Amino acid sequence: MLKKKTPADILRRCISIFEERGKTHGNYDANMACIATLWNITQTHNHRSNGADVAFNLFLVKIGRMQGGTFNMDDYFDAITYLAITAALKHEKETQDIINHKPSDTE
Repeated sequence: MLKKKTPADILRRCISIFEERGKTHGNYDANMACIATLWNITQTHNHRSNGADVAFNLFLVKIGRMQGGTFNMDDYFDAITYLAITAALKHEKETQDIINHKPSDTE
């Protein structure tokens, strides 16, 4: 019988996955910025993606994957981790906007 996972267990696993992926794929900020650059090359509308956009869209990809196929706990770990990366990058941008006296996206 499998041990019941608590929210704290899931969050600890997400931290572990985040650290493992960092060793494999490099710094999350640089990785998301690189993907944003690649997406911007292929986009035809006026919106320019940034790292937070990339992380959020990857979160949505995970949500989409959860809707089909069989249950895969890693999809949940990855989705939570992508959402945490989104929040970290958005927070960094908001902080920089405050420092630079720019209006935020939420105003």
